[in-house]
Amino acid sequence: MDQVHDTEPYPKRFWWFKRFAVVAAIVVVGLFCLRWWWGAVSHRHLTAEIERIRAAGEPILFEDFAVEPVDDDDNAALFLQRAAAAWDDSRKESGSDREYLEGNAKAMLLVRQARTLSGCDWGIKFSDSALLVTLPLPHLSDQRSLATGLSDVAKRQHRMGDDVAAIETVRDILFIGDMIERNPQCLLMHLVGSAMRRLAMSTIEDISYDLSVNSATHPSQANDSVPRRRLESFMYKLLDERYINERHRAACWGERGLFCLSMGRAIASGNMSLQYLVSGTALSIWDKIWMRLFRPMVELDTLYLLRFWSTMANAVSQPNLTAFQEHLPEDPEIDSFTRPLSSTMLLDPEWMAKVRFREHAMRRMAVVALALRCYQVDKGERPDKLDALLPTYLREIPPDPLSVKGRAIGYETAGDEGPYLYSGDPEQTATHGERSSVPGADAYDIQFYLDGRPDEKEFDSDNEVNGAE
Repeated sequence: MDQVHDTEPYPKRFWWFKRFAVVAAIVVVGLFCLRWWWGAVSHRHLTAEIERIRAAGEPILFEDFAVEPVDDDDNAALFLQRAAAAWDDSRKESGSDREYLEGNAKAMLLVRQARTLSGCDWGIKFSDSALLVTLPLPHLSDQRSLATGLSDVAKRQHRMGDDVAAIETVRDILFIGDMIERNPQCLLMHLVGSAMRRLAMSTIEDISYDLSVNSATHPSQANDSVPRRRLESFMYKLLDERYINERHRAACWGERGLFCLSMGRAIASGNMSLQYLVSGTALSIWDKIWMRLFRPMVELDTLYLLRFWSTMANAVSQPNLTAFQEHLPEDPEIDSFTRPLSSTMLLDPEWMAKVRFREHAMRRMAVVALALRCYQVDKGERPDKLDALLPTYLREIPPDPLSVKGRAIGYETAGDEGPYLYSGDPEQTATHGERSSVPGADAYDIQFYLDGRPDEKEFDSDNEVNGAE
């Protein structure tokens, strides 16, 4: 009788392994297709947003921010750099006011010459996407020191009785702040320029209370007195905020293109890592693999940043902080994994809005303070209410850009530290409504003292400008 043999192999074949391999292959192919679809969608949306921005005539790519060559003879930045290099603070503490001014006469002349020029090129050449985190910007520190020195000069000129020169020096500081924003146009430059202009306004606060101004009834006074028409022209210039609004919008565009888009593309392509963006850590092979794999996520996050800064730029036309906040982008919960760029690079829009309108408030209070000084020169004392300035000294009382209620710049004549102007609503008022009592000046966002700033509240120019940097 023949023996029946078992044809089933021993041991049994791993049929389950074949099925697992097939399933795994299907999953891998499916993930590959999903990754391809994800990448196609993210790239399409990002490209469409870039095209929409360009169609609107707004800059977004590196070439859109290119600076036209400027001849040295017409380059205000070159003269300002020479002025900063020539500045001498060695006599600031030991020398007299006149010695300090004479020691810096050359630098002051260079600044005044710069004001006559129309071109501005700081010599910042950029061609890669790492501009704002790798490119040194030494001129910011130099120009900050120059502006701080000029503020000191204006106070010394005022003490020496030359208020015509003091006002012109304040205009020099404003000019430096404006030039800082010219190249490149980005948020960093805008914040530093704004801090310098606020320094100019604080200088006005220090000299306006006894500024020598020609009387309206006796215009032919000492040569060192500021002519009334020249002062009025300066005041109207301070109230013209269109230039600042344009610079704010240009800064948002620059942040959108020079920073967010270029960084997003560099990280998505594996040429830069988030670790490098934060701490300067070199790019590893695993970083490159991660960036390639999750490139669509980075592109979608870049798209979010582009839309964020577009919204910020469009909100620039709002007249005050409250209206601006209503037009700010929504502030969603930003997860560090799904939004790697936003969680690292995005600044608080509320903070940026306050910085912007603080400058507006200081400019408007400076104008009111100068108008009060003109009234005092003509009448012998300040008025009890700001309405007395209308219409001879001001066309209107400037609105307070920091007040939720939209009231005008405030005026307090009986403060413990002397009379002052104020902007913003009392901090202790939960609803930020109109004040029901007379709190101290510190209760407001900004105070502008009309008899000189108390020593303990000296304007910290280093902190203001360095904080922006």
